[in-house]
Amino acid sequence: MTTSLKTLAQLILKNCEILDDSCAKRGIPVPSLDKPYAPGSDVATDDDPAAAQAMMVIASTTEQLLKTIRPAPLALYSFVTSGVTGAAARVASELHVTEALRDSGEKGLHINEIAAKCKTHPLKLGVVLRMLASHWVFKEVRPDVFANNRLSSVLDKGQSIEELQAHPENRYSKPFAGLSAGVDHFGDDSLKMCAHLYEALADPEWAFSSAPNKSAFNKAFDFDGTLWEFYELPDQKVRHDRFKIMMSTAERFDSPELIPKGFEWASLPDGGVVVDVGGGIGNISMKIAKTNPKLKVVCQDMQKTVEAAHAHWKGDEEKAIISSGRVTFQGHDFFAAQPVKNASVFFIKHVLHDWSDDSCLTILRALREAAGPDTKLVVMDKVLPYTCLDQGEGEDVPGYTKPKLPEPLTNVGAATIGFPYMSSLVMMMLGNGQERAIGHYVELFKKGGWKVERVRQFDSLARYDSAVIASPI
Repeated sequence: MTTSLKTLAQLILKNCEILDDSCAKRGIPVPSLDKPYAPGSDVATDDDPAAAQAMMVIASTTEQLLKTIRPAPLALYSFVTSGVTGAAARVASELHVTEALRDSGEKGLHINEIAAKCKTHPLKLGVVLRMLASHWVFKEVRPDVFANNRLSSVLDKGQSIEELQAHPENRYSKPFAGLSAGVDHFGDDSLKMCAHLYEALADPEWAFSSAPNKSAFNKAFDFDGTLWEFYELPDQKVRHDRFKIMMSTAERFDSPELIPKGFEWASLPDGGVVVDVGGGIGNISMKIAKTNPKLKVVCQDMQKTVEAAHAHWKGDEEKAIISSGRVTFQGHDFFAAQPVKNASVFFIKHVLHDWSDDSCLTILRALREAAGPDTKLVVMDKVLPYTCLDQGEGEDVPGYTKPKLPEPLTNVGAATIGFPYMSSLVMMMLGNGQERAIGHYVELFKKGGWKVERVRQFDSLARYDSAVIASPI
């Protein structure tokens, strides 16, 4: 099918009108890229489904239009070199350029002044900032004079540059700083792994291994163990703390309906036991317990994490929940036999995507051995759509929503700028895990002794996690 450029342009214009109308109804202007970011200024939010859909259509159409009109070599190299942008963003974040520019406003500062504050070479920092400014991160207001803008202001960690330099261990202590933690992680750990992805896949032994210590991460850091074992090393505390803060921040971007509406908690019997497998310090366990007082939640994780959980919960409500036994913490390795038998629900969030199919089968089979006939398995991870419109096996699973695109769009992944697929690749580089398509879940669960009954999706493009509900076979 031949698509005219005008057809793509008209689709963009049509959906821009939807976003203009949405901004007008909310009483906000279309944000300027030259102004710092302010919460509530986003053009599209999930509170307005039509606007959120329009945003994704525009993103997908723009990507298709750009790939169509650019010479093929330029289109290829424009994204092949994107890792350089990530490295530059980490430099700006770790050197606290945004904080150095905060008080200068729209007039900005000369690169010599910025570099002096950031304690680095002005010519070198200028190269970095000019590269970022070409992607609308910072603005070069005059030759060699830079100012913050909408995207660079997101890197503000909420402290002065003097405080950040004096106490680097506290750089991510403010609520909004978790976004910088993510930029720093991706510009550090992730890019190092990316640089070794080929070596991991070209190695005759490693390419066909599902072992968690035969991944790009292991090549990059020359470490014969899992990522989690690496993070426990004393000299990796900074990386580990940064990773935990990044993941905690990422949870804020989940659909607020994921936990309360991902499963019918009210359908469980009084005193029903929910086992939060790999539940960390119990953030999700507490959410379930607070909204379902008739249930008992067992939060399982490694013993060191369990000890941290007991120290973490200091609020009166949370302490009362723990003392009443509605939430208990239990040291457990989810690759070992499950000690809780006949639970109402085995709940697993952000665990299976960390592991290969072989490792997941060990987890699933251990849970199946401990399950009763009425036990439900609730897994919350992304349900990854294929990038084509044909979604293959699993389309008939109740609750599954097939992605839809208006003609002439053809690439499902472009609507999310490929982020869920990037996430899947990162999982593979970390330890041979991945995000999975619906048909993959069906087949994997079947091998593990579970039948997928239904899916609760919050969007069809895997921007958010979904709930996959299964019963014992």
